[in-house]
Amino acid sequence: MGIKENTLINRIFEISELWFKLCFLFYGLMTFNSFFTHTKIISVFLMLTTIFAGLSLIYRLINFKHFINNKIIWLAAAFTVSYIASMIINIRYFSVNSVKTLMFMGMEFCLLLATDDRKSFEDYKTEIRLFLRIMWFYMFISAVASIVLMLCGYSSIVERNGQTVMAGFVWGRLWGVFTDPNYASVLAVMTVIIALYEFKGSKNRLWRVLNIINIVVQALYISFSDSRTGSVVAFVGAGLYCYGNFVKMKLSMKAAAKYCVCVLLSIAVGICCMGAFKAVNKGYNSVVKLIAQNENVDNTQEVEDKYMIGREEDIEKDFSNRRIDLWISGLETFRLKPVFGVSFNSVVDFAKENQPETYLVNNDNGVFNNYHNTLVNVLVGQGAVGLAILLVMIVYAGLKLIKRVMDSFNKEDYLLRLTLFVLLVVVLASAMFVSELVYAISVNMMLFWYLLGAMLKKSGEDSGNDKNQRDNSGI
Repeated sequence: MGIKENTLINRIFEISELWFKLCFLFYGLMTFNSFFTHTKIISVFLMLTTIFAGLSLIYRLINFKHFINNKIIWLAAAFTVSYIASMIINIRYFSVNSVKTLMFMGMEFCLLLATDDRKSFEDYKTEIRLFLRIMWFYMFISAVASIVLMLCGYSSIVERNGQTVMAGFVWGRLWGVFTDPNYASVLAVMTVIIALYEFKGSKNRLWRVLNIINIVVQALYISFSDSRTGSVVAFVGAGLYCYGNFVKMKLSMKAAAKYCVCVLLSIAVGICCMGAFKAVNKGYNSVVKLIAQNENVDNTQEVEDKYMIGREEDIEKDFSNRRIDLWISGLETFRLKPVFGVSFNSVVDFAKENQPETYLVNNDNGVFNNYHNTLVNVLVGQGAVGLAILLVMIVYAGLKLIKRVMDSFNKEDYLLRLTLFVLLVVVLASAMFVSELVYAISVNMMLFWYLLGAMLKKSGEDSGNDKNQRDNSGI
């Protein structure tokens, strides 16, 4: 299909859009890298992202009629208006971060989610595969480096630009080269899904072996990070991906029985993944204990504290790791401003002034800047109006995505469509435990809105059929 007007100007703007997405991707990756965050390289990527975003926006404004023919864009626009309304209503708590959030929200919706109606899904395939490969290689190198840091006993906690940055093995968890093991574990799960796609879609033996190695490395990182968020999204991602492949198998049974068997097998795979993470940690800790006891009896406890994985004491005290307390705190704040909320970047200032006893700002750990749940963040930040719009977006997009996957069931696109669908669900699932999707600037967020926009596109064949149907019906 593609854009017919293949002029030099169009080509230049297409290249600028590609570079915007690449810079945005690397900006997200560097932001969550312990050795690059809060350094000059972040500013460079932000500047490049902004420049190419500006160029892309100019092109889209000139050709706006080709980027607004999708209901989800209008829902995204309504969500943005809701954010602006909340910001204006709570202007007394205004901060520069509110504008930054709005700027990135514009990038998410206008430049990632919005797609050209002159293009079909096929026009995005090469670009999508490029981004998936970048993720594959970056996460492979990062996970290997992280595991090496752990085995070397590297641990770092430093202050950088007023922020605490951790690296290596800290507090019984593998942070590695990432600033947050929970976000990193979600990226690791996504990389496993990408590697499974690459493995199944390739006949090259070397590449297939490399994908198996990467799957093992990412699984080790998830295990050593001791991230329950990672375990939950691994259960969801592995189970859903396996279900999508199981239903393709030819089984001599009725359709209803086949689907039930596929569901049960998929759940079993997810449970096995979660069990495997615990088994790896238990085995690793046993080896650490054995080495500590054999090599240096006098220093056994110190070695165990430095290398052993686990947060059993914290989990026993609070299995949700403060999340339930934060969610309750969010509901307490929501009751004070239920319609348009308090504006997300103002939650801390608002709570300190109006609810000094609420858990968000009054606990034994310190002040939290969000509620570790995207729905709660939106509910408090933009009120019932903002949350309602977001939920409508999720339901609308979810139904469309399922239809796209089902339509490609017997086509060449099926494996890629399924992979992208699982990646989107993984990010959505993680958003229930970390700040994601709309307010947090991360590679997860960037990929979510980009892949969502691409996935909502029909294939060229489907678009052609629709056009013929419209022509035949006289529309």
